[in-house]
Amino acid sequence: MATGQSTHSGTAEPDRTEAQLFSADSHVIEEPSLWEGILPDGYFGAHRFYERDGRVDPLARLDEMKLDGVDGEVLYPSLALRLFGLDDQALQESAFERYNSWMIDFCQVNPKVLIGVGLISTYDIDHAIAELERCVRGGLRGCEVWQSPHPDLPFTSRHYEPFWEAAASLNVPVSLHILTGFIYGRKEPQAQTHPEGSIEHIVDGYKTSITRKLLAVSDSLLEIILSRALDRHPNLKFVVVENEIGWIPFLLDQLDYYCERFRESRPTNLAKLPSEYFGQQVFSTFFRDPVGSKMLGWWKGVSGCMWSSDYPHANSTWPNSQQIVAENLGYLDEETFRNVIRGTALRLYSLDDVR
Repeated sequence: MATGQSTHSGTAEPDRTEAQLFSADSHVIEEPSLWEGILPDGYFGAHRFYERDGRVDPLARLDEMKLDGVDGEVLYPSLALRLFGLDDQALQESAFERYNSWMIDFCQVNPKVLIGVGLISTYDIDHAIAELERCVRGGLRGCEVWQSPHPDLPFTSRHYEPFWEAAASLNVPVSLHILTGFIYGRKEPQAQTHPEGSIEHIVDGYKTSITRKLLAVSDSLLEIILSRALDRHPNLKFVVVENEIGWIPFLLDQLDYYCERFRESRPTNLAKLPSEYFGQQVFSTFFRDPVGSKMLGWWKGVSGCMWSSDYPHANSTWPNSQQIVAENLGYLDEETFRNVIRGTALRLYSLDDVR
């Protein structure tokens, strides 16, 4: 519904074309040379993004944010997302350390509005905790692990317990971002075995964009919730990043239903319904989700939903974020609207309001 149109109650919607936006998911675009001496030349191949200076220059980034009417951003990588699918533990650890050091420097230009997320390799949990602590000392406020774990290290494993405890103790949200890990982060066999332009290759591309990402994040959420990680660590927070939100109420309804139905035959020993854990400890970002945007007016899980611009990727709402937010979210009541576009993110990352 466009700004200025009437709501179902007959009252005019407020003008929200000058909203105070805070993006819960934006990106830098690393130069491949960042990993010189660690990764081979040409490792990332060709890539297409907006060629704006702010992808690597924090001062230019601040100007680009102002142009879009965005006060602050939580920053994720672009090229480095692929590195979560590395089988080589030492290589992944070295590559992430190099990126994290660069991100620390990037955000120090203005740490109140450039909110960095550190990349954490979780093959070795002692190393993971040490790197998390280094990131926090450097000023980063979030961390990212693979959304699709290595097959030998599912989220049901107690392998992650010390890391969950460390993240909870440090009050650092743990992000699960699309395109990271072993189901959805690596090049799929279909794309390798079928020639480009074939129907198999084309369909596989759609699977990657639509169904494969939902399968990956759904499985990971079930592993985390049903293995009682959230139950054991009530201060632990997760962020589901760039998977959109329209599918979440359905998944949670199904999960609650089947946990009740199979309470005796498949006991999880959860103290609460899965949807309750999700509502209290899991947050979600979205940027292009007309279905999800319209459900925010009635879904009780709205408290964890956070708008994002995804800048500077091809799907980004930049430089028209103000207009798009007004059109898609302008119908919300004032409190919900403010929380979705900034308030929830500010609280999650323990930030003072930047205005």
